Parts: sequence; structure tokens; C-alpha cells
Amino acid sequence: MNKLRAISITLFFILSSFLVGSAWAHDGRPMVVQVKEVQPNQFLFTWTVPKRIPLENYPQLYFPKSSELIYKKEIKNTYSEKELRKFDQGLVGQKIFVEYPYRNVTTATLFRVQYLNGEELVDLLEPLAGAWIVPDRETKSKVAKEYTALGIDHILEGIDHLLFLVCLLFLARTGKRILIAVTGFTLAHSVTLILASLKWIELPIIPVEAVIALSILFLATEIARNRPDTITSRYPIVVSISFGLLHGFGFAAVLAEIGLPQVQLLTGLICFNVGVEIGQVFFIVVFIGVLLVFRKITHFMHLTAMGNKVLALIKMPLVYMVGILSSYWMFERIALF
Repeated sequence: MNKLRAISITLFFILSSFLVGSAWAHDGRPMVVQVKEVQPNQFLFTWTVPKRIPLENYPQLYFPKSSELIYKKEIKNTYSEKELRKFDQGLVGQKIFVEYPYRNVTTATLFRVQYLNGEELVDLLEPLAGAWIVPDRETKSKVAKEYTALGIDHILEGIDHLLFLVCLLFLARTGKRILIAVTGFTLAHSVTLILASLKWIELPIIPVEAVIALSILFLATEIARNRPDTITSRYPIVVSISFGLLHGFGFAAVLAEIGLPQVQLLTGLICFNVGVEIGQVFFIVVFIGVLLVFRKITHFMHLTAMGNKVLALIKMPLVYMVGILSSYWMFERIALF
């Protein structure tokens, strides 16, 4: 038993380190570069960097030598910067580099271009690409690919949503109940994501994000109480749908910050949601797969009983860690009201 406790404590501290390192719970956003044509062939570049990137690794944009710098504003100790440039040959086909002082391979860069004639362009630069070549026009297939990738990136980097899913899996327990609960969560957040993105329903995002943190705390508390007679334990789909509606507003807030394409708006909206679902399914499959592999290994080694005890010892520290972290997020977000 002492060995089992030592294993569980070790894993608990590993998990704690991971969660502490993931303090930016909802910051699965890419770097965003707004490009606005203010006069013919003059473009104002404003870039905003995700807060999870330390200031010492602040990225820089490098422009073609043929472009002329008109104005530059450096904002110290912040995550945004502005630069006005003139491109005599126009912006299309120009190559713009995004470079970090230290190697960074996890952050994509989203470019949003607004021309004087009202036309808008959205283009995604993958983390390893390095240079953005300004495209001529927006196509449906290009928008579909980019917004699907953005949806996947956001859900996999949104630690609060992932912890909610982990709690939901623990609460549902069996395969059928997990399928029902996750389906309810998916449908619910898809509805509010679409409605909020189209501005048919609007809610202030800071209170919504506080309640999202509360939803994680609520599930962690229910799991810790371990009472099978509660409505939450008997019908996990009730909480998955209820809180799923709120999580959809959180997804919509990120999409609003990224922005939807002007021409292919519906394509961008649908594909972002599809990307979120792909990332969600991937995470659930990996999480359940790890548990199944662990059970198979312990069964093969004739250590099934020990394996079950290890899982039981890991579960409660994990639940308490999730509860503590979600409490911190909740009070942090309430303080922003």
C-alpha cells in the first residue's frame, strides 16, 4: 500500500506541475495580426500576442525591404504593437516574416486584412511556416481548413474545457452514459456557439467565463462527494447540456476575437465548430485509451487489483486538484467584473 501511495503522490505532483504551467485556462488563441488599409497601399499592422507567451519571447514582424515604414508604436510590457507601412506594389504577394527570439512551434498566427473597398481576408499562418505570403483572395476550401485547425487548436489548448470533459467522464463512468453525456455537451455548446457568433444572443463574456469555472468546480465537488443518488450522478446529461450551453458562449468569445471571414462566414463558423468537436473527440479517445491501456497492462502482468487501487488513489487527488484550480479561475474572473 505504501508503494501505491508513493506512486499516486508522484503522479499527483506531476499533474499539479502540468496544471500550474497551464494557468492561462482559456488562452487557446493564436497570435492575431490586424491589417487595415487606411489609405491606398498604406496598411496599419496591429498584432496581439497570447498572454501565455512570455514577454522575453515576444514575436516580431519583419516586412519586405521594398515597403516603407511610416509609423511605429512600441508598447512596453504589453502584448500588442502597431506599425504603419506603405507598399507601393500593393499588399498581395508580399512576404511577411513572424519570428520569435526563442524557438516557438506551438502558436499559429491569424492575419485579418481589411481593404478600403470593404473586402476582408482571413488567413492562418501555421506555427512552423515562418513567413506569410499575402494571398489574392479567400476560397471556401482555404477558410474551411484554417477554421477547422483553429477549432482544434483552441479546444486542445483550453485547459478549462478539457478539465470539464475529464470530470464529465468520471461522472458518467460507463460507455453508454459517457456517449450520452458527451453528445449532450456537444449539441448544447454547438447551439450557443452558433447563436452567439451570429449575434442572435449576446451575454457578457466575463461572467460567462466565471460560471464556466464554476461548472468545473461543481462537477469536481459532485465526484468528490461520491453520492450515486443525486440527479447529477443519475443523469449526467442534465449537467452536460446545462453547462454545455455556457461553454458555447466561451467558444464564441474566442471566435469573436479571432473574427469570422466576410465572404465565407458560414463556412468559417461551421468549420470552427467542427474543429472543436474533432479536438474534443481526440482528447476523449486518448484519455480513455490511456486508462484502457493501463488496465490491459496490469491485467497482463496479473496486477489487476493493484492497478485498480492505483487508479482509485489517483482519482481523488486529481479531482481535488481540479476543484482547487477551478476555484482559483472562478475568483480570478469574478474579480474582473
